[in-house]
Amino acid sequence: MPPSETIRWDNRGKPIKVENPINQLYDSVEFTIATGITDYDLDAQQSAAFSNILTWMSCVIRTDKTITIRLNSATNPIITINDYESPFHLKTEMEITNIYITNNSGATVSIKILAFNRTYGHG
Repeated sequence: MPPSETIRWDNRGKPIKVENPINQLYDSVEFTIATGITDYDLDAQQSAAFSNILTWMSCVIRTDKTITIRLNSATNPIITINDYESPFHLKTEMEITNIYITNNSGATVSIKILAFNRTYGHG
């Protein structure tokens, strides 16, 4: 079930979907990372990240070079984002509390991230 829906029950015990309100808060960060940087800690390095909402449910990542990311922990599996896949829209069924970025592209990478939650109460 998408995070924007909750289930309620009608008076006969049948489930009905209820749309939750759209959250009006978002986080936006723009930065560069030098080549060879491994597990760049977004939360620690970028004060604008996770400042309006503490956990993200979705984000759009723009990059001009191929990077890899890990969600929530530097030990989680990598997700490769190629430059030709930009913008990369990450819709998750989990809360994102941090992103670890690695740049092995051979050049400085420019990154823009727009993050948001679908519903109130997640941040």
